[in-house]
Amino acid sequence: MNYLLNATVPIPFLPEPGIPKLQWKQWLRTFNSYLLAIDGLEFAPIRKVAILYNCLGSEGQRIFDHLPTISSSGDQQWDAFTEAVQRLQKHFQGDLSIIVERHKFFTRRQLQEESIDTFVAELRILAATCEFDGPLEKYLRDQIAVNCWDKRIQEKILCSRNPTLQETLEIARGIERSVMASKELLKNTAIENVQAVHSVHKPTSSAYAKRNDKTTTNTNCYRCGSRNHLANSRDCPATGKMCAKCKKKVILRRFAKAQ
Repeated sequence: MNYLLNATVPIPFLPEPGIPKLQWKQWLRTFNSYLLAIDGLEFAPIRKVAILYNCLGSEGQRIFDHLPTISSSGDQQWDAFTEAVQRLQKHFQGDLSIIVERHKFFTRRQLQEESIDTFVAELRILAATCEFDGPLEKYLRDQIAVNCWDKRIQEKILCSRNPTLQETLEIARGIERSVMASKELLKNTAIENVQAVHSVHKPTSSAYAKRNDKTTTNTNCYRCGSRNHLANSRDCPATGKMCAKCKKKVILRRFAKAQ
């Protein structure tokens, strides 16, 4: 009972009419792991059937109740639990086309934002129903080389002579890490450039002071230096006087033509 309380119960296989969220083989592996976790592999077959039935979901239970029985064909290991699993497998996977399942596997392409490890994990799920001959690793390696989205990974793998799956994964992971580091570096550089531009164009207090001084200077009379009038003012005391620098008589511009 303690095992049962601590283990995570599998999601119902088919809680309502429609397509199961998980393929039968994948869900059955989850269920068998659950039996192992609750120390239920040694349970009596009829008890394992009860646990299986409880995990099928309401629609799965309805379908199971109407499935035809299957004869043991003289198998000594045949029991109620094995018969129940075979009935469900024949119904949910009996018409499974190996060609269709392999087509799904071979046409699965890596998404641009999908890591290589996530891509391989998805391939392993698809491969569960493909019934490949020989080691699965070589099929996974070939799929990485053919259907990875980053051409740099593809070129690096193709430059290697018959790499293993582990070597292929190391190549892909290394390039992924370098790409992420490069993006982070460009991001930080862009932030620094923006900050530098803001720093250059941000006016300082001394800049304000110089600009104010310049403005004040432009409003002074350049002849006598007074701040009360401009150079062409009739009130300027320098009007009509001799300039000490150019030795010319100071004449107001607006009266120059008249004179």
